[in-house]
Amino acid sequence: MLLIITITGFIITHFVNLQKERENEFRILIRELREIKEVVGTSETRVIKLESLIENDVRNDIEGVNEIVRQNLIRKA
Repeated sequence: MLLIITITGFIITHFVNLQKERENEFRILIRELREIKEVVGTSETRVIKLESLIENDVRNDIEGVNEIVRQNLIRKA
């Protein structure tokens, strides 16, 4: 009878330890996913800022070209 109780205890302990390992692995995965999410969020923000800078540069270039064309037209008129 004592042998059955001991074996049952070992089996329960084994499954409890497996569950703890899974919980630890899950915590690690969650932490890694949060880090990845943070990096992706930072990258998305950088892309948005870069797109905005490019749009501003293009707008400034177009305005500059328009001004040059307008000045040339005034000179020719």
